[in-house]
Parts: sequence; structure tokens; C-alpha cells
Amino acid sequence: MSYPIEIISDESFVYRQTTPRQRSGTKKRKFPNESHFELRHGESGLSVNWDKYITIEENFILIAITKSSKGNYLDHSIFRIFKYPVSLFRSIDLIEDVIHKPEFHGNPHPKGKPNNQSHSEVIYENDIEIFVKLCSYCDEEYENAYCDFDLNSINDKVSELKLYLDENHPE
Repeated sequence: MSYPIEIISDESFVYRQTTPRQRSGTKKRKFPNESHFELRHGESGLSVNWDKYITIEENFILIAITKSSKGNYLDHSIFRIFKYPVSLFRSIDLIEDVIHKPEFHGNPHPKGKPNNQSHSEVIYENDIEIFVKLCSYCDEEYENAYCDFDLNSINDKVSELKLYLDENHPE
């Protein structure tokens, strides 16, 4: 089983999760900054989650039940989530498209690698112009872009889910 791939409309929104970067020095760093939009080696697009299939709360829970490459659960409390209109990405000439690319890892999914029907990608090649435009959107539209969420409201649920996964899901 997998999830069907759908067309994402211009009226949709996608969420991008980021973590603050460490900085040496005393000057405050812009957040998110250009490096949050840089594709890493081997990536074909910027990973985002489509709002059709995920809420902000579910986004944080998904982060919390995902394991890092070192095998530890990610600390959802250090992440920040920003909401972007798909039309913004499609209005930037250097961006090819926003595509739905759901992730299905099995049923049950392996521990630390949850299925994600909302997973999507913004397709582009690294370019500073793209990074600057996406950062500028967050600066100019901060009230609309930043997803303010009370993480304490899900901490008990996250603990229960991790315990369940540790006891019932394969590695």
C-alpha cells in the first residue's frame, strides 16, 4: 500500500520545519535564514508538508516520533514551523514546482520512520535568489508565516506515542 500522488493547488499551504542554527559571535542571526532553504547533497527538493493532510500539531508530533540518523528521537521542542502559500513558491521563476511526494514505509512503519501522507517537495536547484526570497517572505509576513504553537499541549501525547512505538514497532 502507498498513498496516491495528488496535484497541489496554488491555494494550498505547506509547512517547513526548521531548527535554529548555532552561531558564534554576539550578533543575532535572522531566522529562518538562507541556509534553511539550501538543499543538501542528494536532495531533489525542499522537504515540506502539505496542509491538506497535516495540522501544525500533527507536524510537531511527526517530528517527535522521527529518529535521527544516530537513532535518537528528534527533539520536537527545538523546531520552528513556518507556513508558506504554494502560490509563493510557484511565483518564483527559479522554482520548478511543488509536488506531492508522500512517504510510506510500511504497515506498521518502522520505529522512528513514520509514514507521512502530507510529505511534499519544492523542486529547485540551490540558488541564493530563492533563499533570499523565502527568507524575505518570513520577515515580511511573520504573523502569517510563523506557526506559534504551545508545545506543552502535546508533550504527554508524544511521550505515550514514543512508549507505544518502543514497545510495539520493529526497528
